[in-house]
Amino acid sequence: MTVSHWSFVRNQTCVSNFTVCWKKTDGLNETCRENPIYKDIIIKDLGYCTNYTLTTFTSSIDGLSSTNRTLYRSTGSGNVENITLSSGPDWVTVKWDPPTQGQECISHFSIFHKNINAQEGEVDVKADVSEFVLTDLEACTQWYFVIRVLSDEDVYSKMPSPVEDFKVDEVKSHSLHMRWSPPSENNKCLFKYKVCWRKTLELAAKCAIGKLEVYPRHSIHDLESCTDYIVTVSTMGSQTHVGNETSLAVSTGPEPVTALKVDNVDTRSVTVSWESPSCAQQFSVCWGAWQDKGGHSCTSVTKTSYTVPGLEPGNNYTIIVAALGNDGAQSDIRVVTAYIAQENVGNLTVKNYTRNSITVFWGAPFDQKSSQNARVCWKVIGEYSDETCSNSIISDKEYTIDDLEPCHWYKVTVTLKNGEERKFESVEQFTAASNTEPPEEVKEISIASLTYDSFRVKWDKSNESCASHFLVCWEQSQGKDNGCQLIPSYETDFYKGDLKVCANVTVSVSALSVDGLSSGNDSITITTGPGVVRNVTSWIVELGSVGVRWEPPLPGEDCVSYYKVGTLGRYFENLINVTGDKLEYVWTNLTHCEHKGFLILAVNSQHAFSNTALKFSTSGTGAPGEVTEPEVTQTGSHSLHLEWKPPLELFDCLLRYFVCWKETNGTDSACAEQKLEEYPKRTLYGLKSCTEYTITLAALGVDKLHDNDTTLTQFTGPEPVTALKVDNVDTRSVTVSWESPSCAQQFSVCWGAWQDKGGHSCTSVTNTSYTVPGLEPGNNYTIIVAALGLNEAQSDLNIATVQLPPAAAVSSSHYAAGSIQDSVTSALVMKCFG
Repeated sequence: MTVSHWSFVRNQTCVSNFTVCWKKTDGLNETCRENPIYKDIIIKDLGYCTNYTLTTFTSSIDGLSSTNRTLYRSTGSGNVENITLSSGPDWVTVKWDPPTQGQECISHFSIFHKNINAQEGEVDVKADVSEFVLTDLEACTQWYFVIRVLSDEDVYSKMPSPVEDFKVDEVKSHSLHMRWSPPSENNKCLFKYKVCWRKTLELAAKCAIGKLEVYPRHSIHDLESCTDYIVTVSTMGSQTHVGNETSLAVSTGPEPVTALKVDNVDTRSVTVSWESPSCAQQFSVCWGAWQDKGGHSCTSVTKTSYTVPGLEPGNNYTIIVAALGNDGAQSDIRVVTAYIAQENVGNLTVKNYTRNSITVFWGAPFDQKSSQNARVCWKVIGEYSDETCSNSIISDKEYTIDDLEPCHWYKVTVTLKNGEERKFESVEQFTAASNTEPPEEVKEISIASLTYDSFRVKWDKSNESCASHFLVCWEQSQGKDNGCQLIPSYETDFYKGDLKVCANVTVSVSALSVDGLSSGNDSITITTGPGVVRNVTSWIVELGSVGVRWEPPLPGEDCVSYYKVGTLGRYFENLINVTGDKLEYVWTNLTHCEHKGFLILAVNSQHAFSNTALKFSTSGTGAPGEVTEPEVTQTGSHSLHLEWKPPLELFDCLLRYFVCWKETNGTDSACAEQKLEEYPKRTLYGLKSCTEYTITLAALGVDKLHDNDTTLTQFTGPEPVTALKVDNVDTRSVTVSWESPSCAQQFSVCWGAWQDKGGHSCTSVTNTSYTVPGLEPGNNYTIIVAALGLNEAQSDLNIATVQLPPAAAVSSSHYAAGSIQDSVTSALVMKCFG
């Protein structure tokens, strides 16, 4: 299929390129190709008898593109096969076999015949005919026959069968959503769908064209609510021919309900109400918990309120209400949400405690008239121990736990029994009786962590101490934001944030008994870290080496002991200490041309870090080395194909390639950037034939830096040979001849049998004809001829095909040769009639 630019561009002088994109009309994958404006685009390797959609647009040299134009085209069938000729004094009988591929779209055969005296004619033959006799031919004359297989628009215009499984998936107040399956018959004739709709009592209809999809569907919007419609889907051919229609009647839904609200919520149900639109006959109510991810239960009601039963306490629910009209047509939905409260134990408290017992009391849940059966469980806090539970179900609101360890914190949990077991409120309590002895002091208070504005301290707890709490106090040297905090004794560390930088903080910890007796306190003085460093700059020392410079932090310069520097990878890497009076550092042996993060921390004498300062820089911007092994691997009359390998030096600095070419002895030139590939290559098009070009390849780094450009010179090939023809055929050889283009110095002739699948023999000749020897009788052969110019630069190819007669069928007065191009099959016959 050939697409010419002048078919789409008129009166435009700024057009540089035009683009054609094509895909099977019923397919998804699209291919595009761009060509200069002076060259046609030839689309090859298409399927036989296949409908294609082509989209074309043009673009200017500034990259501006025109609007798209869409065409619909169909490919034809394959070639006829096994042409045979027989002749008489003034007639020739032509016989052939129909194509093995694409028979379904054959319209007719066309037999074109022409002799050496320029007498010619053409005859159309029906598709079911495979033999024709041409009469009244001039005697003793060589005739040339061409059999073409033709398909026309009749192929596209066959009536597609109707769509299948046409149904309405979803009905709304003002829209309908439909789907269907493609027709099972004549679907190759299908190009698009036509969807029309009208009110049942009206004749005027609106229509829309639907594209082909794997799963066809269409939505109609802006309809009137509570209205009966007739919807029709028609299959269409390539033009306006409409195939069979499929219709159905459907009603749109009412308007949505209004004033939807939640009237009541308890632990097992939600009551919602709404106002009804006109024409609503009943209502759909659906509900589901959020964690069910769309799983909903539904019911239909005629009233404008509904109580949703059987809900689970502690869950969020979505309630969806829609009005239903004629035939159950549903309106747009309206949604509310409601939270179902948890059945918590009410007011769980510790009623009494001793050294070895705890008594807890709880009230019934707020929605229960009386207490429920319950289970009580308890566990030591701060130690690895199993949970212990009551052996029996408790129906009272009070329970005493005995045989506990003194001087321990316990967590007590009450679990209600109501069909399913549920966890509810818990309470913590320390077991101890009155004691006249103060608890023991805390031991070994130390720093667990320290930053520029926070600290965490930790300490050891005596096993013999009966302390219920620890009192932690902190005092800053600036005299502000000081305070104390009481924490339970199962916690043996304390965190404090929001402090000043470089602040001296005294932290003291003392143990307290349940009676308020206090041990002596232990204390520690800490200094928070400095502030973040300022004005961080970087510079490239040399390729692979980066220096970073900074200024001391403010505030917090006074407490800086040293700086810690490193690089930022997956984690902080390569951390190095720098003395406090040195405000710069140089990294060496870095990967070339790598973008990297550098970090700087100010650290005090207690190793408290400041916040992190980051600086990003590239480790040099060197130019990559020159490309390797560049070569011109193929020439054409108007093209050169280049291949090369990436540079060996500074490969990490390589971002892209730059290719430039110009006439060695002329002015025409052009350049283009080339993206990185595993096997770099570039084909230069639009060149002049028989012309020497100078080609420059550059490897580009950051900011288009490049060095050591590589230069090649290469001639393009001559124009292709012309008038290639078969002059003589026998059972062992074929003679071909051609006309030479200018600047051709010799010619390359290659040949091979079709069954060899591309295996060819070749030779070079200086004449404009050649006899190919040593062929096998009865085989089909391809002969390829190319002109060779300066430095053996090869032209584009020209190809002829021929079938050798069997050894037993040789006649001194009769021979036949075939030449096949595209969908044309031809045969040559010479006979001295009479």
